[in-house]
Parts: sequence; structure tokens; C-alpha cells
Amino acid sequence: MGTPGIDETVLNVSAASGTSSTPRTQVTARPTRVTRRTTRPARRVEPKSFFERYRGILLGGFALLGVGIIGFVFLQSANASGYTCGSLLTPGPVESAPTSPPTFRPTPTPSPSPTPNPSPTPDPSASAPASSSPAASAGTSPSGSPSPSASPTARVGFVTQDLGRTHFPPGTTIDYSFCPPTSGNHFQVGPQAPIRRDFYGPDSQVRPGSWVHNLEHGYVVLAYRGGEGGATQDELAAMRAFFESAPASTYPNSCPSVPNKVLPVRFDDMSTRFALLAWDRALLVDEFEAEAALTFYEQWVDSAQAPEAGSC
Repeated sequence: MGTPGIDETVLNVSAASGTSSTPRTQVTARPTRVTRRTTRPARRVEPKSFFERYRGILLGGFALLGVGIIGFVFLQSANASGYTCGSLLTPGPVESAPTSPPTFRPTPTPSPSPTPNPSPTPDPSASAPASSSPAASAGTSPSGSPSPSASPTARVGFVTQDLGRTHFPPGTTIDYSFCPPTSGNHFQVGPQAPIRRDFYGPDSQVRPGSWVHNLEHGYVVLAYRGGEGGATQDELAAMRAFFESAPASTYPNSCPSVPNKVLPVRFDDMSTRFALLAWDRALLVDEFEAEAALTFYEQWVDSAQAPEAGSC
């Protein structure tokens, strides 16, 4: 057996009697290497925190929550009334005496018609007007009697208090002394104010701060109550027919892009079921009659009272 440090050991074994010898066996011994094992300390894996493990999910949840909050705030502001009413407007005195039509209408050409006075022939009727009220003789008293059908002489509705016309940004809460307002402060940003001409059904309530701007431009607003006790389906159909068939305004250069200036909107804060509104003028009724609505419209669309008559 070899010892460390000896490179080569030869063993010769000879027989005592002769020359024969056994084969030589060569053993090479290599020095052993002492290997040192270096023990490194085991890496300690720190456990991940809850936020690190679910960071993606949490960030996504926070993003969705933020979007939800923004949407909720937006809907709340959109559904908020945005106005207050000091009181509800009640029907005022109706002018029964005949007056001249609004100034924007071209005066009828048969103005020299007073010369052929048709009234003297029926003498028996002369005694009746003496005792009758001015309202009873309203049909015969005007000088231009041959053309009452072209332009009604009696003014429809009643005068209301002017509430001013200051412009405010959307989202502002506007205080009105009475509702429905026929003037007053309003929004100014299109197409929120003035709103585009359309038939606004019961599900699309529009703030008065928007359509009061339309009144300022000479529109006639047809307001109606919705919900229980409000406009029925038949009445809605009649209002839509009026909206589609009303004639165009005869005011010079009045908004040529629209066929007429009728604007039906739902508005619940009223003492009556329906209201026809022009700037500083109102007609409050519980039953919608297309004929009365047409008379009001023809008299007060783009009226001289509207600050910006003729505008779209």
C-alpha cells in the first residue's frame, strides 16, 4: 500500500533459486485533496406583504371605485333640480278688451276698411251694444273688422313680473320668485342653453335655467306636468301635433334653421297642468287646447318683450 508523497514504488520479488521473476506491479498514489466546504448562510426570503401580493387587484379596484364615484357625482349634479321656486304662479287677469296685434306682424293691408262701415245696416243691434259690456262688443268694435281671422285681436294670457336675465354657468342653482318662470336668470352654454328645438318627453326633464334662455330668444315654451295627474298619452300626442304643425315666426330673419319656435318641456312645479310661456307672459290652463295654444303662439312668439327676439 503506498504512502502519500511517494511518486512510484517498485516491488521486485525474485525467486531464491533462479533468475525468474514476477511481473512488476506499478502503483501510483495521488495525493488526496482536502476540499473545504464553505457553508454560505441560507438566504432568508421575506414574506410579501398583502399589498405586494394583491397590488394589481387593489389598483384595479381603486380605479373602478374612482370611476364610480365620479359617475355618481356627475349623475347627482345632472339630476339635481338646479333651481328653487319662491311660489307657484297662478292665473292672472285676462285682457278681454281687443288690442292691436304684436308689432312684428305686418299690419294687414285692408286698413282703409273702416270706410265701408258694415255696422249701420243692422239698426236693431244698435240698442244691444249700449247696454252690453265691452267684452260682449269685442267682435264688432275694432275698426278693421274684415280681418279678425288673420290675426286675433284679444291678447291671450297675462303679464308677469320681469325677473331679469343674468347669465350663469351650468350647475348654478337659480332662484326664481315664481314657477313656471317667464324670465329670469339662466344658463348660457350651448347646447344646454338655449336648448335645441325638440319635443322633450316626460322622461327628459329639462331645467328651467336652460329653456328660459329660449324664452329670451323669442320662443314659446309649452310646459306640462308629468307623472300622476300629468299629461295623458292623448294630450302628449296633441301637443306633439301642435309642435310639428305650428307656423314659422313672421319676425324678420327669425332663426331660419327651425320650422317654428315651439318648445314643449316637462315641468312639474306648476299650479296647473299646462302652461304656455313667453317672455314676461303666461297662459295657465288645466286642459290643453291646440286652438288656444296656437293663438298664444301667434301673438307672443318673437314678441317685442323678448330681449333677443329672432335669435335661434
